[in-house]
Amino acid sequence: MEKLKALLSDPRKARTAAGCLLVALATLGAVIYCIVYYARLGAVPEEPEASTSVPAESLPTTGVTLEEARQAALDDAGLTAAQVTFSVEALREEQGALMYQLNFRSWNSQFEYLIHAGTGAVYSRSKETRVVSTPAPAEPTPAPETAPPVEGASQPPETAQPSQPPESQPPASAQPEPSPSPAASAPSSMYIGMDRAKSIALEHAGLTSGQARFTRLRMGRRDGQTVYQLRFWQGGTEYEYEIDASTGRVLSHQRNGEGG
Repeated sequence: MEKLKALLSDPRKARTAAGCLLVALATLGAVIYCIVYYARLGAVPEEPEASTSVPAESLPTTGVTLEEARQAALDDAGLTAAQVTFSVEALREEQGALMYQLNFRSWNSQFEYLIHAGTGAVYSRSKETRVVSTPAPAEPTPAPETAPPVEGASQPPETAQPSQPPESQPPASAQPEPSPSPAASAPSSMYIGMDRAKSIALEHAGLTSGQARFTRLRMGRRDGQTVYQLRFWQGGTEYEYEIDASTGRVLSHQRNGEGG
């Protein structure tokens, strides 16, 4: 009591003590409010977990293969596999359903498709067409005008051309056909293709196509280089590969999970 009286007798110490008491009461009130608030909600919020790769076993079973999804997109676009180049082939979840994302381009258009992995139906599509300008045809060069003959000038005698008997002319069927120009033939692709990249990754991992389940197939850029990015599962082990899209060389690979 004597210490309390001495404290209250000094106005400055009294103000400091009152301030500390108010801060303590405010902190206690805030703690009680949070406890009551979250108790009404029924649960205390948890820290969000870091995003991790989902094992292939936890994904819904697909009803169609990647090849069937490709064909469904090509049929809808009215194109063939030889007319397009695929740049993105991925498996993702959309509105609670598993979808194949397929991006490909033809000589003048870019396509993006979502194919339902359970039914093979086209979920969404988009098409962007590039305007390709065609060169205007060259105007024919007019033939040089011939000066009219001058009256009284001597004309050079015409030289008679010896006529060739009709039977000496080779038949039309014997005439050699012109060889097609190199431009008429389709140019070869500069990339190895996603199927070849999958085979290289599986061979490097010592697996077969029947043992692995692909969850990511994508074509992208890394350090200015075009690469195929692949992710697949075998049991509880996840494999990730980056493969040079031009040479097929394995640029990086990683194995996580069981046996990793």
